[in-house]
Amino acid sequence: MYLVDVRWMKQWKKYVGFDTWDRSEVGEESANPGPIDNSNLIPSNEEEDILKDHLMEDLDYSLLPEVAWTKLSSWYGLADGSRPIGRKVIEWGMYVKHLKVEVYPIRLELGCHPLDQNKKVYKTFSRIEKMSQVKEAAKEVFEISEDKECRLWHRYMTSHYEQVKENDVLQECGIYSNQLMLLEVKNVDGTWPRATYTQGTMNPTRSSDSGASGYSSSPYNTRSSGSSGYSSFSNYGRGTAEPGLCGLQNLGNTCFMNSALQCLSNTKQLTDYFVEKSFVKHINTNNLLGMKGQLAESYAELLQTVWEEKYSCTAPRSLKNVIGKHAPQFVGYAQHDPQELLAFLLDGLHEDLNQVKIKPYVDMSIESEGRGDAEIAKEAWDKYLLKNRSVVVSLFQGQYKSTL
Repeated sequence: MYLVDVRWMKQWKKYVGFDTWDRSEVGEESANPGPIDNSNLIPSNEEEDILKDHLMEDLDYSLLPEVAWTKLSSWYGLADGSRPIGRKVIEWGMYVKHLKVEVYPIRLELGCHPLDQNKKVYKTFSRIEKMSQVKEAAKEVFEISEDKECRLWHRYMTSHYEQVKENDVLQECGIYSNQLMLLEVKNVDGTWPRATYTQGTMNPTRSSDSGASGYSSSPYNTRSSGSSGYSSFSNYGRGTAEPGLCGLQNLGNTCFMNSALQCLSNTKQLTDYFVEKSFVKHINTNNLLGMKGQLAESYAELLQTVWEEKYSCTAPRSLKNVIGKHAPQFVGYAQHDPQELLAFLLDGLHEDLNQVKIKPYVDMSIESEGRGDAEIAKEAWDKYLLKNRSVVVSLFQGQYKSTL
């Protein structure tokens, strides 16, 4: 699809009599729209394929299929300072998918270690592209040969970086425009510059150097000293720690999530269930209401980190990405209601661990027939358990009696 300035489009419609109710100027030279002028859609002095912020369809631009754009541009040409603005139609969303024109692709800042603040390179990527494509683009920009082994880091706060997994899709891992992606090239001696900067003390990590495992590497800090913008990497979060006394790094404004996770982490029976891996035998990958066990596995991985006495701080990014993938309201790094997040998390864990593999049809209607409240409540609860049986039900669910 191609974007065309809506004012040019309206003038063209008058010129050709596109609308039956507005044909007073058909063929009039005064109504000729002239060359296609998209300059109002593009920031001045910008060479990249980017648009002004907050443009709206039908108010600022019209969308044309490629065949229509090809015809119009061949007939009228392009005005000075204008250029074609093509956009992809992509499958948008992470849980509920729909087709949408990607008017604003993700624009990322690319850097190469050691970071030169005076050399900023920006490139745009579609939300459906993988991190591996971002890495290849960075290698091309910084002229890194194909035989060089590299890994990619994502700056998610001012001073913290995290290694990305190359198979991740941008829209599924909370990446947004203008974030820095840092390329790290392996040293000739087989070591990574990150390890060299920590003088032999590696940062805490739950993934291999290739980023292949499910849990992302812990961040490394940056410092303001030095022309590169950071002069060393710290062993952030590593050291002597007590089980459970592990801070959760904010990923933007995610203190709402961290507070809920810390409360849940200190629910002993639930934490023991995950840390001791009792949950594994209960994962229900066939439950249509669940998440194929992804939420349970990611939550268990976080608890392993929090309770294994190795880290004083960790970033719950893997769990955050899983939550965002299945609950689009939590995508990004904005503030939300912790109660809403906690309700979603407990419900998701319940469905991932529901031991009722095939849910039977249950008639939930109950006749009182003069029976006491306790008897009626027991019947309702027994019917509920026919379809719902998990550690979450055992620990967190029950019945209330209204006294109104």
